[in-house]
Amino acid sequence: FFRVSRSLSAHMMPVLPPFKWPTSAEEATKKCDDILVSTTAVFNTVAALPADQLTYAKVVLPLICPPNYKTNPMVAEAKFYQHCGGDAQIRSACKANGTRLSKARVAFRMRKDVYDVVARYAETDEAKSLPDREAWFLQSLLQDFKRSGLALAEKERARLESLLAQDTEACAEYGRNLAEDSTKLLFKPEELDGLPQDFIDARKNEDGQVVLTMKGPDTMTVMRHCTVAAVRQKFNITRETNPRGNLELMKQGASLRKEIAGLLGYPSWSAYTVERRMTGKVEVVTDFLASLQAKLVDAAKKDLETLVQLKQEHCKECGVEFDGKLNAWDVSFYDTLLQSRKYGVDQNKIKEYFPMGQVVDGTLEIYQELLGLVFTEIKDGFDRWHPDVRLFTVVDAASQALIGHFYLDLHPRDGKYTHAAIFHLLKRTPEHAPVDCMLCNLNPPTPSSPSLLNHDEVVTFFHEFGHIMHSLCAEGDYNM
Repeated sequence: FFRVSRSLSAHMMPVLPPFKWPTSAEEATKKCDDILVSTTAVFNTVAALPADQLTYAKVVLPLICPPNYKTNPMVAEAKFYQHCGGDAQIRSACKANGTRLSKARVAFRMRKDVYDVVARYAETDEAKSLPDREAWFLQSLLQDFKRSGLALAEKERARLESLLAQDTEACAEYGRNLAEDSTKLLFKPEELDGLPQDFIDARKNEDGQVVLTMKGPDTMTVMRHCTVAAVRQKFNITRETNPRGNLELMKQGASLRKEIAGLLGYPSWSAYTVERRMTGKVEVVTDFLASLQAKLVDAAKKDLETLVQLKQEHCKECGVEFDGKLNAWDVSFYDTLLQSRKYGVDQNKIKEYFPMGQVVDGTLEIYQELLGLVFTEIKDGFDRWHPDVRLFTVVDAASQALIGHFYLDLHPRDGKYTHAAIFHLLKRTPEHAPVDCMLCNLNPPTPSSPSLLNHDEVVTFFHEFGHIMHSLCAEGDYNM
C-alpha cells in the first residue's frame, strides 16, 4: 500500500553516523574526561589571546562549537546511553557524564577571563561590522555569560555556581528515578474488567496474575478502559507518587530556581527562561494563556458536567455508589466511554486500522513526499544498542546530497526513557550531517497479535517524527 523506504543492498557501502558507542562504564567515563579536557583547552586558548589577535575565527567560532556541545559526536557517545542503553552500569556512567557536562557548561560560562576577551572583541571594528548571522552568535555568547552571573560580586557568583550545580544534580536524579522505576502492580484477571483479553493474556505471570508496569502502554490502557475505579485509582496514585523522592526533588528544584532567578535580578525563573525564547517576556505567555482561558472556560465546564453525568449513569448501571465528582483517575475512562456511547468511537476497534508497521511506513512516506527526501534503511553493519533499533539515511531526492541520519527505538524496556521524545545526537557542522533519534514506548507485538497503535499514539509518532525532520533539514553551518 505504501512505498516503503528502500533498504541498502549488501554490496553497497552506507554512510554511517560517526558514533562509537561505549561498551563499558569505564569507556563512557573516559569519553567524558576527554571532552572536558579538550573543552578546557579551548577556553584557555581564547582566554590567552592577545589584543591584536581578537578575530571572529579565534574568539567566537571556538566558543560556539566547543567539544562539549552536540556538534561533537563524543558528547552523544558519553551520555546518550543513559536513556536507552541495555547495560545498567553504562547507563549509570552516562547519566553521571550528563551531569558532569551540565556542571561544566555552567563553570565554563562563569569564566570571567574568557568573557573579558569576548567583550573586548565586541568593541572592535570587525565585531561591529559583522554580518547579521555572525553578529547574532556574538551577542548570544555575551548574553550567555551575563546570564551566568558574571556581573555579580564574587560571593554571589560562588553562591550562584553552587545553586546551578545543585539544580543540575536534582534534575539528573529526577530523570534517573523515572527511567529506572521498576514498579509493578499485580492483579487478578477478573479485577481488570474492560481491558482487552489479548492485553491481559500477554501480561500474565506463571501464577496467572497480571503484571502491570507504570510504562505508557500499560497505564494508558488501564486508565482508559478498566471499568473498576479502585484499580484506576491505585494506578493513578502509584504513578503520581513514584518513583520515590521525585516530589521532594520538584520542591527542591522550585526553591533552587527561585533563588537563582533572584540572584540574577529576575522576578521569577519563568522570566529568566523566556528571555531566550521567542516570547521574550512572561507577560506575552500569560496574556496568551489568559486569552485562551477566556475562550475555553465555558466549554470546559460543559464538558466536565457531561462527564460527571455520564459517571453517575455508569455507576448506577454497575451498582456502585456515585461520589458526586470526577476524580483524576476517572477522566480518561469516562472520556473514552463518552466517545463510544455518544459518537460510536471504539478505540480498541480503531487500533486494528493502525498496525505499527503501517503507521511507521506511512509516516515516512508522507515526509519523503512532502519534503522531497529519500529515506534508506541501513539493515546491518552499524552499532546499535538494542536489536529493535533501526537506522535510516536521509538524502535530498533531487541532488542526492546527504541530509542526515535518524534512529528509531520504539518499544518499552527496563531502564529506557519512559515517554516519547526526540534526541538530537549530533548537530550540523561543515564537517558532518546531523543525527537524531526517536525514543518511544509503543506497544510491542506479541506471539498472538501485531503491535497495534491507538489514535493518540499515531498522532504522537507523526508529531515526534516532525521534530526529526525539523532538525535534519535545518540549514546553517552551526546549529547551537
